[in-house]
Amino acid sequence: RGSEKLADPRQLEDFLLTCFAVPRQASLSEKA
Repeated sequence: RGSEKLADPRQLEDFLLTCFAVPRQASLSEKA
């Protein structure tokens, strides 16, 4: 049943955005 949540395109997209948003902000703050 847990995999059903990951199967949801919206949750998967939200998950990816959350994962990639943190490294992006970190790299941006390092340059600045």
